[in-house]
Formats: sequence, C-alpha cells, structure tokens
Amino acid sequence: MSSTGRLVKIKEQFENHPVPWGISLIVAGFVAGFGARGYVLPVPSTSVGCSIEGLPAIEEAHAKRIAALNQKLVSLESSATDRYLISWDQERFAAAANRIRKDIERSNGVYLSAIASLQKACQ
Repeated sequence: MSSTGRLVKIKEQFENHPVPWGISLIVAGFVAGFGARGYVLPVPSTSVGCSIEGLPAIEEAHAKRIAALNQKLVSLESSATDRYLISWDQERFAAAANRIRKDIERSNGVYLSAIASLQKACQ
C-alpha cells in the first residue's frame, strides 16, 4: 500500500506498461504450449524397426544342434543306467551325460544372449 492508501491494480499496470506485460504473456504462452505438447501431440517412436536377417536359419541350426545333443544325452543316460554294464562304465557314461547337459545349457545361454543383443540393436 502506498501512503495515499491507493492500491495499484493489475489493469492499471497493464495499461501503463503494455510492452513488458505483452512480452511476458507471449513467453508464458510459449512455455505453457511447449510443456503441454507432450500431452496433446503423440510422441513419435524412436525405434528403428529393423529385422534380423537369417533369423529363421539361425533358429533352425540351433534347434538341430540342441536336438542332436539331446539325442546323445538320452543315449548316454540309458547307457549310464544299463544294469548289464559294470559300474565303472556306468560312471563314465554318467560323466559324459553331465558334460553334454552342461553343453546344452551353455549353448542355450549363448544363443539367447546373442539373439537378445541383436534385437536390442534393432530398437
């Protein structure tokens, strides 16, 4: 309040100083519009949308390798449990089956990580 007891109203400030008020309204409108554009306009996707060439062939080769390892694993497991073999031979077959089992796990892990990294590069 001034000493005359008179309050300066916004309308009087606007009428007495139109340029600063106009510029501040333009800036406020720009900032509000720029901030609201994410809610009004759809945000474009940044994905590349590529595809991995030869993926079916890679999947088929991996499936064939795993199938061959599984067949060998079944053969070794059946030999490891064959009651007509001596226990020393059974232990060798069981150890070989464990190695094949580890190879299957390792092969699946490498395959899945390679595919995941290729798909990540496409995003």
